[in-house]
Amino acid sequence: MIKNSLGKSVPEKIRFRAGRITSYITIPSGATWTTLIFNTTSQFTSLENPNSAYSTSTGIFTAPEAGLYFFSYGFRIKGTAGNDITTGFIKNSDTQVLYGYSFRIISTNYDGICGQDWIRLAAGDTVKLSGISGTGIAIDYDSSTFLGYFSGIKTNEL
Repeated sequence: MIKNSLGKSVPEKIRFRAGRITSYITIPSGATWTTLIFNTTSQFTSLENPNSAYSTSTGIFTAPEAGLYFFSYGFRIKGTAGNDITTGFIKNSDTQVLYGYSFRIISTNYDGICGQDWIRLAAGDTVKLSGISGTGIAIDYDSSTFLGYFSGIKTNEL
């Protein structure tokens, strides 16, 4: 519980916003999904992961309660024209990717990519952002974020 501006105790919101510091995320060429780990929440504020629901060491979000969650990401990718990447939200480490987005670099050096979706989760369900590339690609650490939050809509209200 936290205190609002009126001094009343209210539950902390379930949310996170994570970024990268110091190193690229490398997605090698091949047919294996790579978990995209955003390794810091400290560059934002301490309020950006109050429930520690997102792990900066594994890249996995664990839902503290059942309901409808929103996830979004945006990052800059580095490669050459023709390099490709497919990203997707993976629920509970399933082999089936939910909500995938594909992108092919059309210029040299850097391009941007983003995606977002609503996902229904039970308490304890996990979500991670993963990527796969047929050509190999790098995700820049300087302009990359992954975020999520609980909508406040419980599963029994859907």
